[in-house]
Amino acid sequence: MQTVLQLARSEMVAAHGHVPGGSFAIVGYGSLGGLELGFGSDLDLVFLYDHPPEVDASDGKRPLEAGRWFARLAQKVMALLAAETGAGRLYDIDVRLRPDGGKGALVSSLASYREYQRDRAWTWEHQALVRARAVAGDAALCG
Repeated sequence: MQTVLQLARSEMVAAHGHVPGGSFAIVGYGSLGGLELGFGSDLDLVFLYDHPPEVDASDGKRPLEAGRWFARLAQKVMALLAAETGAGRLYDIDVRLRPDGGKGALVSSLASYREYQRDRAWTWEHQALVRARAVAGDAALCG
């Protein structure tokens, strides 16, 4: 997972530069987060990011707004993980455990994720956190 994230990040940096001071983490839920991944298991993923409040965009020749930069990074990670190969798809990806489920943004800022967990999450969403863990990126973001 870390290698896939590094590849996706290098593509983003080449196209749009860095988000100065930005951090990004992939959180695994379910069997991935619980270290019980089996043959045919899907990957339950949540993407989190943070950046300094004074930074609103990446610093490349074709800058992107910071939230959009991290959303594209997550899309690239998902595309790489779900790539079709001669032997079939690498992994099925499930991102419905993110805040607000399928209606929510693909990536969540750390502040919005905390607010969601504190104020709007259902009991089962709190229970799902028992098996959640950082699987790639800046683990300190999940601490």
